Amino acid sequence: MSAKKSEDTAAIGRNGKPKPTVAVFRSDWLPASETFIRYQLANMKNWNPVSIGLGRVQSPLALDTDQLAMPEAANGGTRRRIFQATRRSRRLAGLVQRSNASVVHAHFGTNGVLIRPVARRLQLPLVVTFHGVDTSTVYHEKGLWGWLYRTRLEEIFKKDVQLIAVSESIKRTLIQIGASKSRVSVIYNGVIATTAADLVGSRHGVLFVGRLVEKKGVDDLLNAMALLPEGTELTVVGTGPLEKYLTDLAKALAINCKFTGSLANQEVRKLMRSAEVVCVPSRVGRDGDVEGLPTVILEAGAEGTPVVATSHGGNAEAIVDGVTGLLVAERDVRGLADAVLTLMKAGVADPSNANRIAAHVSREFDISKQTAKVEELYERVVEVTVPKFFSDAGSNPSTSHSSGS
Repeated sequence: MSAKKSEDTAAIGRNGKPKPTVAVFRSDWLPASETFIRYQLANMKNWNPVSIGLGRVQSPLALDTDQLAMPEAANGGTRRRIFQATRRSRRLAGLVQRSNASVVHAHFGTNGVLIRPVARRLQLPLVVTFHGVDTSTVYHEKGLWGWLYRTRLEEIFKKDVQLIAVSESIKRTLIQIGASKSRVSVIYNGVIATTAADLVGSRHGVLFVGRLVEKKGVDDLLNAMALLPEGTELTVVGTGPLEKYLTDLAKALAINCKFTGSLANQEVRKLMRSAEVVCVPSRVGRDGDVEGLPTVILEAGAEGTPVVATSHGGNAEAIVDGVTGLLVAERDVRGLADAVLTLMKAGVADPSNANRIAAHVSREFDISKQTAKVEELYERVVEVTVPKFFSDAGSNPSTSHSSGS
């Protein structure tokens, strides 16, 4: 196939029409914990995604193709603070304009309120995905920035902005804080399915994957491991502000625990495939932080690995209790230990069990199916037959923005 023919084929969606463009906004591209965003972009079939943001973080998920308005100001800087206060940036508006996007999609409510003025000035519809922290910790934050976020969120709720919740739990919260039920769609974060042949193999030990922060409940898991038979192996993948506290706790409990730090997604999936049980002991943090629906539950299931999780956030939406895993109450250390031991004794290495768990995830949370729902939402918010060019969009960011940032 010639290069020209290949490019033409790539420009056509599975619906046979030219692909329109979606500008996907995230302030920083991209924290290692947010594989779900890359999954979604990589699996778009009818739309051409362009990743646009302010800065870049050190992460295996950061790509050179990410288009950044303030690459020198990741996670800080005067220009960024000015933008956060004014929401005006010629550079950012210019990136969105030059992308020829027909719709803007922001991940996290915090980013949705930032990009809304740009989308409005360019007369583009806006879609915002809420993941959990944006309806809990950040929403209830005290002080000026908390008040400003809530005020800006009210603007989004009142305007014709389409909202995506990654779990029914988040949808309920969005409605409670003012969103219209008719404009909230539940679309789960999807994962890549695993072939049956890859599910065969020996399994041992317990695995945790996630950021080492309070809401993840890792200290509950460490205390639970101390109640299991001596020598039971636990592997903890991830980093975070509680890392030293947790490593010290593991030593004090004298448990067989290995901390690996952050790992590439393919390495994480390999560990999941060889684990007997994956644990997700989430809980509400003291700052009110909650989970949306942890992707780790779906990834573990895709690898045929049962999950022990707390009945927290959207966890119960991803687990068929007693079939694909077990649910326990938040902060129930004894219940967590008993559930892990139950699954370890149940012979989870049996290929039939692994295949049943993987089939459930493939049926309900396959990345292609979930991404197709996102693309269908784009179609509903803007009627597109060919890519929309910004020469027809109206406002010119070079004249409509007073800020030079």
